[in-house]
Amino acid sequence: MSTADAEYNAFGPWVDAVRTLDEVPRLFRDFGCDPTSERLVLKVPRNIPRRDADPTMDLYDHLIIAGSDALTVLSRTGSAYAGSTLPYDAVVAIEDSVDLTDGRLRVCSRDGSVLQVGYNGSSREVVSGFVDMLRDVSLGSGVTLGSHDAATAAASMLTFPVGPAIDRRPNAVLNSAVFRATDADLMADWTNLRDREPELHLYAAHPRERVRATGGFMARVLNLFRPTVLHGAIVCGTDAEVQVLSRRDWFGLADRSELSSSRLIVFLARLESVTVQRHPRYAEASIVTVRSGAARIDVIVPGDSEAERVLLAVAPHSGRSVVD
Repeated sequence: MSTADAEYNAFGPWVDAVRTLDEVPRLFRDFGCDPTSERLVLKVPRNIPRRDADPTMDLYDHLIIAGSDALTVLSRTGSAYAGSTLPYDAVVAIEDSVDLTDGRLRVCSRDGSVLQVGYNGSSREVVSGFVDMLRDVSLGSGVTLGSHDAATAAASMLTFPVGPAIDRRPNAVLNSAVFRATDADLMADWTNLRDREPELHLYAAHPRERVRATGGFMARVLNLFRPTVLHGAIVCGTDAEVQVLSRRDWFGLADRSELSSSRLIVFLARLESVTVQRHPRYAEASIVTVRSGAARIDVIVPGDSEAERVLLAVAPHSGRSVVD
């Protein structure tokens, strides 16, 4: 069987692990990746139905190579490919989200660049395993820091207690009828994550909340006929990271069910600052901005909420500020 036929016969919407040289998509073979010498290699198929595929096509959009010291992503560009490499010690955040079958993996670097890979949401379990691996090796690598004392202990950045008692109040939110009515799937995401990582602590949680656009007549019309909500979220973490489980978009329409899911991981030891400011359109919401080098990550939460206070608490003391 030819290489083209073998690739075509194996083609489907799923993200697959690459274990041998024969399994490397032919478009990427001249890069010289040897899967047996890497931590993990994944191939991500093109987003086309199988009926539209044929053996003459390059059927994979990305080859993700987790090497010994760096992450490399090869991406198809027509009949060629381009590559990007990110050292593990430059990773500041990882975000994985799905909206039905639309999956999106984003790896944020300290230089402000983002490695982004789209994938079919049916493979989220595979991608979640990759995210866990990338998180573990990134946390275990050397740390480039903005704050002087963070190199010795990321735990010192946490100014609130870590332990079973911290879980009680947000657990009450998760078990409330309001949260379960609109965000039961987020509760399931948290349960599954906690089962995999029992060392995680639950720091804060809030259900989706109605927000009102500020402004004149048109804002009042939109508030009346197209009411907006800020989606619910769960904030959890350890002494080395903070994670936010929420939706792909922070806001949505009140009369629509939300089916997306997002997991954001931020590494505490690489933070330089965390700032908070009121949302320019929705007065009830705050924008919490996490910075490391040129990287900027925004998290939108209810103003003056437990989630806002927790995210502020993980900032290096010299880098914390609140902007009205």
